[in-house]
Formats: sequence, structure tokens, C-alpha cells
Amino acid sequence: MRGYNFKYNILYDSEILEYKPTEVYLEVDYNHSIIIPKKNDYIYKGAIIAHNKGEIKNYTYSPISGNVIDTIDKTNEEGNIIKCLAIENDYKENSKERKGIKENIYDYDKNSFIELLRESGIKRENNPIYLDYSISNINYLVINAYECLPYVKLNSSILYIYVKELLKTIDVLIDINKINTCYLVVNANDKLLIDKIESYIATYINIKLVKMNINYPFDNNEYIIKELINIDYHNNPGSKGIVINDVVNIYNIYHLLKHRKTFNYNFLYVDGNINKPKLLKIKKGTPLIELINLLHIKDNSVIIANNPLNGPHIDVDNTIVTDSLNNLIILENNNDISSSCINCGKCIKYCPYNIYPLSNKNINKCTECGLCNYICPSRIDLCNKIKEIINELPKE
Repeated sequence: MRGYNFKYNILYDSEILEYKPTEVYLEVDYNHSIIIPKKNDYIYKGAIIAHNKGEIKNYTYSPISGNVIDTIDKTNEEGNIIKCLAIENDYKENSKERKGIKENIYDYDKNSFIELLRESGIKRENNPIYLDYSISNINYLVINAYECLPYVKLNSSILYIYVKELLKTIDVLIDINKINTCYLVVNANDKLLIDKIESYIATYINIKLVKMNINYPFDNNEYIIKELINIDYHNNPGSKGIVINDVVNIYNIYHLLKHRKTFNYNFLYVDGNINKPKLLKIKKGTPLIELINLLHIKDNSVIIANNPLNGPHIDVDNTIVTDSLNNLIILENNNDISSSCINCGKCIKYCPYNIYPLSNKNINKCTECGLCNYICPSRIDLCNKIKEIINELPKE
């Protein structure tokens, strides 16, 4: 297999920190949503802030209690400007929700489960997760906990810490939805995580632990499903009776089934040029600058979102934590200067599509995975060169 297999080393010694911000900024689509509160309105924690106008409801809830400040422009981790409803935190956590803890999370039928999911606002890849479980026959449930990139350990860390709760939740999903087969996919090189799972999984005979060894950038859902069950689903797993969730999805469902209310936090894994990896439990819409100050990150650090190879560099001053921000990679700013190509051939050797970045061979197959930049000993920005070549090609 082409691609690259990173040396895997994780000790699961990350600190867990919970942080409550001075205010939150909740992204809302003013063109396609119904916005409920107005400026200066008091908002209870867990109150509905907005929902879309379409038939498929997608709810946004407030993670704090406090007063609405105004509509303010912020940026997401990709650098895109987004309209946000700003709410000042009164730190009282006032809530009208009084549903209490459910002792037996197996005590749901399919209809009540779907309705709870529908109202929860839980999303998978920006789509309401209840749509995944609304299909009539679920043949396969695949929990993708596979991670292989340096500094990217959000899902495996949560699974390691909450393994008992998550295995139980997966078993509940199998029971409620009458699922035929369930796979829990992990990195075969992650011995600590595997040992932790195997110490509990014997109780759950319907969950099959699958240890895979996949080269980056093939660590994606479509490739894993193809390897597991030899099915191509072409961006629509539900059409093949497949539900794919990651560990964060399962934790959110666990919290929902147990507490019968929305989990108003995001998990964010921070690693790199810091004293110790951190697993942050933070309110949605938290200003990133507050987290940077909390962690005492050096001013000249390079901060990358989600993927150390091709993730965007973040300007923290106006950026907020969104649902799609899962990992923060903190790197030292070395101001590396590139040198001339030495024709070592590593970029071609490890490229998934055998692309030679300084020519137009297979150039349109580039997925911008970033491996060529990572592997180049001359520190040439090959990804950007490929983009330039593609832009110069004749338009068809």
C-alpha cells in the first residue's frame, strides 16, 4: 500500500481540563434559520437558540446561561467569516431542563430514541445524527476510532478514558436498532488502547474489535468500510444499511441517553509544543484566544487545526471553537527555509497517487493530504506547487 505509516506512540497521560468562557459565539445561518432570542434577552442553558426552516430540523442550543450581546462576526478554523449570536456567560448555569438521570439506558424503544436524537442537535459531519439511525434496516454499525497522525488523538483518548460507558452505549445502539453486525475499529499499533478495551469488551458479545494498520491518508471511512465488508457506499452509507460514527458521536449519544439532554460541550485535544497533551472539555463557541491564554501557549507558536500535515494555520484572535474543530496542534515557529530539490524521490514514493509534484504527472488526482510536504527533506512547499500547476493547466 502507498501512503505513509507514522510511528505510533501515545501514553494516554493527557490532562483533562474543563473550561467555562466569558462568553460564547454560536454560529447561526441568518438566511435559512429561525433565530429565537433577541439582543439583551436572557437565555437559559439548554435553550433553543435557532433551528433551520427546512423539514429536517437542525437545532442549536445555548451551552450557557446569560444575556444575548448581539450578532457578531467571528471566524472558524478554516478562516471563514461566520455570523454568530454572542451570549455573555453569567456563570450560573441556569436551566429549565429538569429531566434527571436515566438509570437504565437500555430502556428506550426505536421511536423514543429517534425522537430524542432529533431534538438533541447532535451532528455527524454537520448533519443531524438522527438521520443515520432513521433508516429502516441497519445491517452494520461501524465505530471508527482509528487514528494514525502525529498529535491527533481525540477519539482514542476519549475511548480510553470512557471505555466502560462507551461500550455500554454501543451495545444499547445495537439493541435498540436491532443491528446485525457492529465493528469497533482501532489502530493495531495502539497497544494501550487495545488492552484497555479488551479488559471490558468480553461482556459485549455483539461488538467486534477490529485492529487495522492503515497508511495515511487512507484512514477514512470509505476505505475502512471497503476493507471491513467490501462495500463501496459513495458518500451515502445509509443506502447500504451502514451507520458510521466516531467516538465523539458515541459519547454524545451516551450523555443524551443517560441525562436526556444535550451535551453542551466540545472535546478538543491539544498536543505538540506544550508541556503535556490536554483533553479540553469546553463550551461550544468558546473564543480560541481564551484557551490559548489558559494553556500558556507561546505568542510565536504555529497553531494548526485538526491535521498537522494539511490543516489550516489558525489566527486565534477572532476564531471560535466549532463542532468541526477537534484537534489543535501547537508547533514551534522555526521559519524553515526551503532548499533546492535533491531528487530523492520520497514525494513520489509516499504519494497515494504516485504524483510527481514538480510535473503534471497524475496531478489532478491530488487530494492535498500533505504527505509530500511532510516527507520532503528540502522543506519545499510541494502542496502549494501542485495547486499552482493545476491552476495553470488548460481548462476543459
